[in-house]
Amino acid sequence: MYSAHGEQVGDRVGEVRRVVAIDDGDLGVIALDVGTTYTDSVDLNGEGPLPIVGVLSPEELNQVQSPQICSRGATSGYRCGALNGHASDDRVQVSAPSAPGDSGAGLFLRTESGLYLVGVHVARDGLGTPVSDQLDKWGLDVRTAAGS
Repeated sequence: MYSAHGEQVGDRVGEVRRVVAIDDGDLGVIALDVGTTYTDSVDLNGEGPLPIVGVLSPEELNQVQSPQICSRGATSGYRCGALNGHASDDRVQVSAPSAPGDSGAGLFLRTESGLYLVGVHVARDGLGTPVSDQLDKWGLDVRTAAGS
């Protein structure tokens, strides 16, 4: 994995097979290397992994009382912030600082039962893109602790 500055920030997991940058999304398809392992949990803050328990749409996220959205960017590290306003089909805005190189980091709602994926960081100032519609459109699933 590489930062926006071209510095390696993690282990290689696979090969980029396709990049889509159109009105319908800004996505990359990665073919995992043989032997690459992945889990159904995320260690956001270095205190141990928390299970991913699901994905929330913007409508579902807006129903949560005072949501705290957390992420771990390659540049900024662990950070959490409140949802700014309401999530929409094209935006999740979080009141947490971010920096170039954080793009691609997951945005998670942290709950007592685990983490819900709500978006992917795309720009400075905590701006993210919701993922539920893109997952549906491209026929993708998120591996969760519940087994899906």
